Amino acid sequence: MTYASPPPSDPEESAGIPAWAVAIWWMLCALAAVAGWWFVLLMVTFGCDSGWEGCETVGITTVFVYAGIVGVGLTGLLIWALTKPVASVRIAAVLLMPFWVIFSMVLSFGGYFLVAQLVNSS
Repeated sequence: MTYASPPPSDPEESAGIPAWAVAIWWMLCALAAVAGWWFVLLMVTFGCDSGWEGCETVGITTVFVYAGIVGVGLTGLLIWALTKPVASVRIAAVLLMPFWVIFSMVLSFGGYFLVAQLVNSS
């Protein structure tokens, strides 16, 4: 005679991805975001090499905007994944984390070049 095991009473057991794995993935994405921060910093530095007026202000703002977008986004995804122990939520958060880093870089690049065009045209 075989017995079926009862469903897990703890929702954490049925979450699909354990919380520690989500936290480690978040740390890896945060390291990738730091590498992206250096890339944004280099982009701003080489952009300011041309010597156009207002470059320093736009560059510093771009670096802080990138750090804010990526920091808030990654932390929000981590909190969302850890507070909702549902497999689909954790899988979605794990898949969205690296895309959020890339999205933050693209958004900060676009903002930098848009503001640079506006400043240079006036």
